[in-house]
Parts: sequence; C-alpha cells; structure tokens
Amino acid sequence: MIDARGARLRRLGRLTLGVLSLAGLLLAAGRVHELPAIVPGAAANVAGEARRPAADAALRLASTRIRIDQTAALWALDLSGVAGAPVDSTGWLLVAAAPAR
Repeated sequence: MIDARGARLRRLGRLTLGVLSLAGLLLAAGRVHELPAIVPGAAANVAGEARRPAADAALRLASTRIRIDQTAALWALDLSGVAGAPVDSTGWLLVAAAPAR
C-alpha cells in the first residue's frame, strides 16, 4: 500500500526488456503515482503524492483492468519500430504487481 510517505518498490528478476527500465506510472488504490525507472535487482522510492486517473484515457482504461486492491505498473510503448503501425499509434504495457511477502 502506498501511504502519504510513499513506498519502496523492488524489481525482482533479470528480464532486461527495455520498457521495464523506463519511468512509468504506478496505479494503486484508485490513484496514480509517478514510477521511476528501476533496473533489474534495484529498488526505488515512489512518492506518496498521487493524482486520480480521470484526466487520461489510457489511465482510465488501465484502472478498469485491475481490482481496486491491486497495484499495477503502466508503461507507454514506443511503436516506431513496429512494421506497418500507423505513425500516430500508441501502445501501453500494464503489469499487475505481486503482493508484498
């Protein structure tokens, strides 16, 4: 849970997929937090300040894909290298986070 002090996140695993090392957004308890870039095995702090997802269509859609008690990360994808994709295409990767143990 992310409270007013924020939270500490740790990225497990060794997958080096580029998008996972970029800054993104963290959806938690119906709020949106800035998610700093985290390389495999590293940890980062997430600020306690948050906003509601209502201002952005992608955030609103992502928030409907997870339970209110679930936490998920959302990254914008660079589709410029996708053959046949229109120039103005956008894509997102939404990954639900495992609960803390």
